[in-house]
Amino acid sequence: MSIQHAVHWTIAGAALCGVVLLAGCEDAPSNEGVDNFFNNNPFPSSSTPSEQAASLSISPLSSSARTGQQINFTATGGTTPMTWAVATPANGSVAAQGNTRNAIYTHTGPSNTANNVVVRDAAGSSAVADINL
Repeated sequence: MSIQHAVHWTIAGAALCGVVLLAGCEDAPSNEGVDNFFNNNPFPSSSTPSEQAASLSISPLSSSARTGQQINFTATGGTTPMTWAVATPANGSVAAQGNTRNAIYTHTGPSNTANNVVVRDAAGSSAVADINL
């Protein structure tokens, strides 16, 4: 076989492959089957929040207090605004500061009484710190 014949066969083979490959592209594909499938089999997707809040934590986790002493607490993570409370109001109070991520606990009960400071975020998560004797 001469080189000229080999070139002709190569060109003819490439042309035939092109015709075969393009033959399936003549008509636009129909989406009818796909549309019917999804109409008959709905799949509800859950929305993904663009910003997921980190879990809520409080610092310090525990502290000791005497009558009249104040302790600064900080909430990290969670979703603002935060609300602050104490478990035993007779032994102390807590007041949110500034952006509600910070609060000041004031121990008003006797020095030998315990308490808990509770912070709750807007999403309903909470964290607790102990006020020890």
